[in-house]
Amino acid sequence: MHNKYILQEKNFILTDNDEDYNWLEIMSPTEEELKSLLSKFNLPRDYVFDVSDPYELPRTEGLEDDMPNLFILSYPIKISNYQYITRAIAIIIDKEKVITICSEDAEVFDNIKSNKSHKMDNIEEIENFILEIAWEISKAYIDYIKVLNIEIDELQNQTKRSTQTKYLEKIIAIQKSLTTFQMSTRENVPVIESIFELDYLSESENRDDLLRDLQVENKQARVMVERSTLMLDKLSDLYTNVINNNLNEVMKILTSVTILMTIPTIVGGIWGMNVRLPWQDSEHGFWILMALSLLIGIITLWILKKNDYL
Repeated sequence: MHNKYILQEKNFILTDNDEDYNWLEIMSPTEEELKSLLSKFNLPRDYVFDVSDPYELPRTEGLEDDMPNLFILSYPIKISNYQYITRAIAIIIDKEKVITICSEDAEVFDNIKSNKSHKMDNIEEIENFILEIAWEISKAYIDYIKVLNIEIDELQNQTKRSTQTKYLEKIIAIQKSLTTFQMSTRENVPVIESIFELDYLSESENRDDLLRDLQVENKQARVMVERSTLMLDKLSDLYTNVINNNLNEVMKILTSVTILMTIPTIVGGIWGMNVRLPWQDSEHGFWILMALSLLIGIITLWILKKNDYL
């Protein structure tokens, strides 16, 4: 699937013109589409095929020669409120055109395509578009981390008195998402820093503002990931302690109940022996034994409570 957009008055407008366009967006491409792209723009094979690898790392190519500039960044994709993955997007700058290739569509590009991006008012030249994409990716990380933080707060309240493993599974899923975010935001840093050195951005009036905003947004994303990871590590330790404590409480109660239930058994066993015993000839013998068992049980219960065993 591919779409073509032309930049007019700071807005991207969808167009069918095969020649007059500024942005070529390619999503979930087939092998035939990628081969056609290679021949049309005379691009190296790894420029377009590497993004199909779910483990592709961010990098840059072609910045020091006459080849089109390639920037590969990792962007987040939401699976659920606590499960996220990352995929690579290739951003190719070829003269007056920007080509973006990604294996999966994501919310991160919705604001750009609908011209609702917070920074879109500053995009006057197509070369600045790479700053817009990088800024939206950093912002997406921040937005998703905020959602994860809400999930962490809810987990903290839910795990106070629970021994259920479903919460542990959720913690593991969030931990996996945060680890993925931590690695991706870290690997994006060298690529973003290389954007600062592009010659064709040096003449832009808004360059300094855009680059500064991008730098701040990316740093905030990395700091939030680290902070959330630390919070989840603490929560995981707390959850383990809560589970152990709750299990100890359960074992204390069960042990105390077992002791109390053993008392009538012992009394009944003693008076069941085939020897002469008190009250064996009394018509109230049964009730005397029941009262004795109850009395011993009450005394035992008092001792257990006094020593905080129950």
